[in-house]
Amino acid sequence: MSTQPSKKLSIPSIRKFLSIKNKARKMIALLLVLQTLLLGVQAKNLIQQGDSAIEVMIWLINQCFPVLQRAKSLEDEEGKADK
Repeated sequence: MSTQPSKKLSIPSIRKFLSIKNKARKMIALLLVLQTLLLGVQAKNLIQQGDSAIEVMIWLINQCFPVLQRAKSLEDEEGKADK
């Protein structure tokens, strides 16, 4: 069994990693907001095409569940990272 020396992480490399991770989280959050806005535009178009408001609202709620689940998982990850 070959053992390799373990690499020690330096403070600057840890900070760089955390900075990249923070930027990735912000980008994901921005994309989730954009997705929600686009869902709103699509819902408006469906209503203008003659779909009933109730049907569109049900469709919109069903479309937003995955977005909310992803946002919650992001929040949970941030909570674990802060501990």
